[in-house]
Amino acid sequence: MLKKGLCFLSVAYTCVLLLASLLNVNSITQELPTNSDKVLHAMAHGILTSFWFLTLSVTFNIKVLKSVIYAAGAAIIFGVIIEVLQGTITQNRVTDFNDILANVLGTVVAVLIILGLRFKELKNK
Repeated sequence: MLKKGLCFLSVAYTCVLLLASLLNVNSITQELPTNSDKVLHAMAHGILTSFWFLTLSVTFNIKVLKSVIYAAGAAIIFGVIIEVLQGTITQNRVTDFNDILANVLGTVVAVLIILGLRFKELKNK
């Protein structure tokens, strides 16, 4: 049950993130301080990386290091694709290189946390 739930959660979160990234959110983001959306980008992609890491390692029994690499790589590619789509298929969004950097930062932080927790787990055995 947990394995199927993780996979569903990862797919659902990815879809929600995609839709939220392509919809018009100007009315919401106008109220935010300048560049505060970068924190949201980092958090969203950190969560994305973590969900997919868990799905790959738990559901599909892929080794930890491979799961981290696959999840991080996919999250970074996904973030770049979203930014390109924002600049090409939407009329109210633009491609922002700083958003890509924030996405990558969130992914890197998630990877460091995952590997740190894994190292701590191995050290305690």
